[in-house]
Amino acid sequence: MAYNNLKLCLLIFCLAAVASGQHTPTISHITQAQIRDIGGSVDLECSVKYAQDYPVLWMKYDKVNTTEAFVLSSYSTLIIRDSRFSIRFDAASATYTLSIKDIQEIDAGWYQCQVLLSVSNRITAEVELQVRRPPIISDNSTRSPVVNEGGTSGLRTPTISHITQEQIRDIGGSVDLDCSVHHAQDYPVLWMKYDKLNTKEALILSSNSALIIRDSRLSTKFDAESSTYTLSIKDVQETDAGWYQCQVLLSVSNKITAEVELQVRRPPIISDNSTRSVTVSEGGSVQMECYADGFPSPKISWRRENNAILPVGGSIYWGNILKLNSVHKEDRGTYYCVAENGETKRALRKISLQVEFAPVVTVERPRLGQALQYDMYLECRVEAYPLPAISWFKDEAQLSNNQHYSISHFSTADEVIYSTLRVLTIEKDQYGLFTCRAQNKLGYAEGQVELFETITPVCPPACGQLTYHISAAPARIEHLHHHLASLLACALFLITRIFNTGY
Repeated sequence: MAYNNLKLCLLIFCLAAVASGQHTPTISHITQAQIRDIGGSVDLECSVKYAQDYPVLWMKYDKVNTTEAFVLSSYSTLIIRDSRFSIRFDAASATYTLSIKDIQEIDAGWYQCQVLLSVSNRITAEVELQVRRPPIISDNSTRSPVVNEGGTSGLRTPTISHITQEQIRDIGGSVDLDCSVHHAQDYPVLWMKYDKLNTKEALILSSNSALIIRDSRLSTKFDAESSTYTLSIKDVQETDAGWYQCQVLLSVSNKITAEVELQVRRPPIISDNSTRSVTVSEGGSVQMECYADGFPSPKISWRRENNAILPVGGSIYWGNILKLNSVHKEDRGTYYCVAENGETKRALRKISLQVEFAPVVTVERPRLGQALQYDMYLECRVEAYPLPAISWFKDEAQLSNNQHYSISHFSTADEVIYSTLRVLTIEKDQYGLFTCRAQNKLGYAEGQVELFETITPVCPPACGQLTYHISAAPARIEHLHHHLASLLACALFLITRIFNTGY
């Protein structure tokens, strides 16, 4: 019973922990596409969940020209100065309603509801407002200019007199972006961040001196004496790089802007589309590519392992592409792509170049002698890629492991194999010419070793040969008797001379 109660308590605790955890905000509903007549009205609704700790915005933009995005509201506060617009929030349904009355042709477009999660992340949903308009016959007549739609007549046109120039910062640094305005006291002044390649992803950061984005690294202040709005960023991150735009909103379709680019230094990172390994046949051409991202833009250089000379000459080659013509087998090995941009850290990638080539067989000792009934080692060195099949022949007959021969292969380095044929207990018919043959898909090569007879055993391998075959015993004993008799005769001759001469 106590155990069951404990499990129940743990379950309740876990459910409570989950319930108290923060959910990811979502947009649960947005008004569908709307069509209205000029002079009509419309309500655009955006219902959200779990967004009480995040800014919720209404924006208007043109899908064809996404640079013309206008911020209309933040939370339940209207930002745009246009009496035809209003915003309200219903807490029971968590719905932000943007209302437009006396609709004009310029109100047509896309309206986007945004929940700002961070300076680089948001949730969006959008609705299109189409405005019916009667047909008009086009002409080239001059028309009366439209002045300050929804604005206030008699006011001097605001201007942006100064904006900070391009800024470059290290990760972890800080930066102040200044925007000085004139005659803008009656208009909203905003700081926006956007990507010039995807301007639809514009993010509003502040409105006048109020920070909208929830990011403790960002702050804003207003200096009344110089009429300057300053956006400050501390602990700069790579995601902060981009274009920052200062906007003075005159109306729902008119604004004054100026922008500054913030670039963030970042160490090089070699791109995935760079070469990792490559195989080429000898005599062919090969191209190795290396690309890297970072700021400032990294420079690419090429090196070989142990700073060996490159096939193109020199120990370093600069450029994204290293092209080798008429590749030789000596060009194979490890190459290094190095990306550097003045930062303390540089990026490095190892690239393996495999060169396919026909076998090359080398025999270091083409003539070897050994006495009867002793063993002898015949050896050849084979260099090839792909790895070859190696065979030994005598008189065109292929040899194999048996009581007369033992074949072994030993690899000491890439593409290099030493092959050894051990001739066991040599007999008369085993003297002669032996052939080491290596073959792969690109061809074959062979080398020859001559084994001839000697009177005395050759060391090695005879010196360490302590066990013999039974068939070798009579000959070995006879050979031993002959040497012992010779030694005994020499000893007797020396003893006799010493006694006869006295020295």
